[in-house]
Amino acid sequence: MPAPASVVKHFQTSADFLGWLPRRACAAVENSSLDWRGGETYEDSRRLLIKGDNSNVAHASLLLDQLLDSVEVPVQLWQQSVAGYIPCVPAVLAGHPEAFLRPIDEESDSSPIRVYASVGCSAGISAADLTKRGIAILALVIKLQAIRPVELWVTDDSGGSNYALFSCLRIETSPLDLSTAAYVLTSAGFFRNLCFEFNYAHGWGGGWAWGLDPRNPQSQRKTRALLGLGDNDLWIPGAYFLDPLIQKPVEWINEQLQQFAQREAA
Repeated sequence: MPAPASVVKHFQTSADFLGWLPRRACAAVENSSLDWRGGETYEDSRRLLIKGDNSNVAHASLLLDQLLDSVEVPVQLWQQSVAGYIPCVPAVLAGHPEAFLRPIDEESDSSPIRVYASVGCSAGISAADLTKRGIAILALVIKLQAIRPVELWVTDDSGGSNYALFSCLRIETSPLDLSTAAYVLTSAGFFRNLCFEFNYAHGWGGGWAWGLDPRNPQSQRKTRALLGLGDNDLWIPGAYFLDPLIQKPVEWINEQLQQFAQREAA
């Protein structure tokens, strides 16, 4: 039997995702351990997807005081130059040596940060550790959102050999919908009930996207290409054992902030 084709489906709201999901879970979801799903039944997860859950927001807030104060993200502008893509007519007529325009990356308070965060994780990672990981991502988003406009998509990098499955849920960030963001990022039930249901409906066999470890550079390149991510977009792959988001969340968040600040200088 051929491998399933890659699927990327974007849901603009929680209601859109809920409307796509079946009312009852498939057997593979229903028969898995309830503890492994964070104590949530499939029906619980459907309800909480709409209601949200603020219980982990305070935990994310505790990390904020330990984070870097600022981060700058480049935005493309045009600068006069002796060579470039577009002639600057007034400069040409005036005989100015810098008579062309070329694109440059420059810091701007209005440049958006697009974040795609996977809540996927290895089967051996507990619901509690999945929650810790989600709290770190939530804290990063809160920090970035205070500095730049943020576009947040929560997804799951599942799949198998040569294919990937991405159910991408957009989270409102103007202002940030904390209750929904906190729920989908920190809930094992959201991942192991609702995302699994999407995956099984597309022929999933239980593996990672592309059949590779999410840390694998090839996996990350293929994922970024499939999702259409650019150099200034942040891709957070799924969790694995000794994941720094779980083991050293403050260090991981500060590293992300530093990478955005230093990308142009590197």
